[in-house]
Amino acid sequence: MDTIKKAANDAAWMNIPPRELHISGVLDEEAPSSLDLIAREIIECQQAADGTLESSRKFLSKLYAYNFIWSLQSAAESSGSIIDVPSEDLLLSLCEALRPTEAIVEEIDLEKDPFKGLPPLPHLAVFKATAGISLSIICDILTLNLLDSKPQIKHDVALAVATHSDRSVDWYTDENGKICESILDAYASTLAAESILVGYVLKMIIKPLFGKVPGSITETGRKAIRKPQTKPEVFTFADEKPWIKERPEALSLLMFTVNHLQDEGVEQNWHLIVPPILTTLDEGDIVSKSHACEILNHVIRSVSPQFLSRTGLGSVFEEAISPCLHYVPPLTPINHASRSFKAAVGALVGLSTRRYADKEDKAMRYQALDKILREGVFHGMTYAGENVKMVEVFLEETSVLVGLMGVRCVRHLSKLVSFCTAPMTSPFVMTYPEVAYRAASTLIEIIRNCWARVSEYNAEILKAVVFCWMHVKDEEPDWIVELLREELKVVMVVLEHANRGTGWFEKARTALVGKEKGFEALFELIGSKGLATGQ
Repeated sequence: MDTIKKAANDAAWMNIPPRELHISGVLDEEAPSSLDLIAREIIECQQAADGTLESSRKFLSKLYAYNFIWSLQSAAESSGSIIDVPSEDLLLSLCEALRPTEAIVEEIDLEKDPFKGLPPLPHLAVFKATAGISLSIICDILTLNLLDSKPQIKHDVALAVATHSDRSVDWYTDENGKICESILDAYASTLAAESILVGYVLKMIIKPLFGKVPGSITETGRKAIRKPQTKPEVFTFADEKPWIKERPEALSLLMFTVNHLQDEGVEQNWHLIVPPILTTLDEGDIVSKSHACEILNHVIRSVSPQFLSRTGLGSVFEEAISPCLHYVPPLTPINHASRSFKAAVGALVGLSTRRYADKEDKAMRYQALDKILREGVFHGMTYAGENVKMVEVFLEETSVLVGLMGVRCVRHLSKLVSFCTAPMTSPFVMTYPEVAYRAASTLIEIIRNCWARVSEYNAEILKAVVFCWMHVKDEEPDWIVELLREELKVVMVVLEHANRGTGWFEKARTALVGKEKGFEALFELIGSKGLATGQ
């Protein structure tokens, strides 16, 4: 047993603790007599936890030892419960340990904020390891009878699963997410019951955390006709919102609830779901706002256009989401900016398709999409056009918007073509070929939708493709270079379709192939089926 405890202690004090303990030469006979003791130590250690890194590591070392001994005994016998400690007590202790602490939130802030430049402590790494083992133990000992034994158990397990199944938070790992999926698959009828999602999560946790309803809406979640006149508030750090520090998993709980409620459940509990989202968009930091946009996108797509229209919140949502388009480098770190921009575009696109779903509203829908393109992509390029990773994000979202707008984006064709050809003609194209690939992909979408006017830009497009091809045709093959090569070939296919019958493309191809070797491959897809434009 001493060997196991020492190995567990050593693993827990590593900078990046391993997912599980590996020890060779330990006798199986040690396991049965030790598991009960370790389970009691886990409960005691969790009850004594004070949020410090040292106490977190002590708790993790107990988990390592328990999990290792459990694996030894499980290999030796597969029948029944193998500990005398009440499973309820162990389960509740593990669920409590799965809640992120204020120290973890502060560390995440340090890691993500390059302007602070402080080396963070490894709270997050320890928490991820703790979560992995805790979830594994819960999965092993959980039964339907255990879930039904106390209301607190099903509440706490549901919160733990919700907290660690959200892919958008920093403590998420793929392994932990898979365990949460397994637990939810086995007990979905209990953990995702409306009594828990609405009666406990929304009413008992989310509503008290976020406090009063924003002034832009009523208590029932409808648009407020008159906004109440309030004095401007003076912010102090003592006024930080409880859902940011005290319950950093609050938005994960809200996301879980929205994802598992039926569509009619979202409409019925609109007054509980929408206020915290709008509060976050109004008062949160950029990470929280991005998270709120993602939740709101799901909410909007879950309700009927008629219901959304009755609430009158279309303009309120648009006003709340739009600022998230404008967090761009260099003032905003790229990881924050890219997530914020994607989340905002996704939510605004979802809003436009729901808000203007009827045929008679088609013009308004295209006008809303056009506004996203202008105030999002084009505005962002003005301030962050030198940041290649952000340009890649702009291009990705442009492709989506062009596909939705169709030929109506032709009014911006000059800007769109230049936007795509610029990274393809950069002398540093191979420094970050991902942006050239995204530019070529977006250019394909533009040509397909605006083929009738593309001939005006034939020379600019051909020049960009040729320049880019000359850089990649002899490069050592890797996944992104191969993708870029294939995408350049597809650009030629759609360009040929757009110019079919004019003779221009055939002359250009003959001139290029005859001038220099290596260009034959650029045109090898010409004639392939399934690549036609909107002609």
